Amino acid sequence: MTAYTTLEEWICDENGEMPSCADQITTGYWFLNHNCTVNDDNGEVRTSFVRERVEHRLDHEIRGVLGNLEEIDVLVEVPPPGAGGCIRHHRTDEVFFSPSKEEYVPYLDEEVSRFLDDMHAQEETQTLPTPDGGVNDSSEPVKTLRSVAANALNDDASSVEDELTEPSDSFERMLSYDDVVKAIKQSDDVSRDRDYDEMGWRNFALKWTLSQRAVRIERNESLTTD
Repeated sequence: MTAYTTLEEWICDENGEMPSCADQITTGYWFLNHNCTVNDDNGEVRTSFVRERVEHRLDHEIRGVLGNLEEIDVLVEVPPPGAGGCIRHHRTDEVFFSPSKEEYVPYLDEEVSRFLDDMHAQEETQTLPTPDGGVNDSSEPVKTLRSVAANALNDDASSVEDELTEPSDSFERMLSYDDVVKAIKQSDDVSRDRDYDEMGWRNFALKWTLSQRAVRIERNESLTTD
């Protein structure tokens, strides 16, 4: 766990390349300055309450901003029973509120295409060198984008393309793609060489609060690396 000294530093380090980064900083500090934290009584606030007070200062829709902050643990979501959800396209911060309305499909197709292009490009350049220039005869297989994706999909490596492009149900394809990208981001053995990110169904909370870690950072009680 990286040690940060401010919320802004934390958000910029984790989500600095997102279009909504500045809005995330504004929103995070709004929670802090209005004592909407896990340490305060009545520190949980509804999405509608935040929207009314913050969204006019933002360039992006508040649900997407809140979701981005929750994913890096700046905010904690407090989901009530039966809470709804949305489809979020991380790379552009677009949000879609119904999986039955397929406006998200072109975004999904673009992300899948970007991932497959990256996988194929890495396969064309991948080599297994050894110090003496010989053949790598290691018994442990080298992890690749394809192998990580296949493991996430619980399928054969040769089936990755089909799993992400052939199902007629776009929601099913989206969930499979999301599993693949999450696995790649969590792996220490592979990395993305092209610009693509998660896209999937996210439950959205009706209430939110600033996390304890965020409060400690701003009170100069920064957590050290675990």
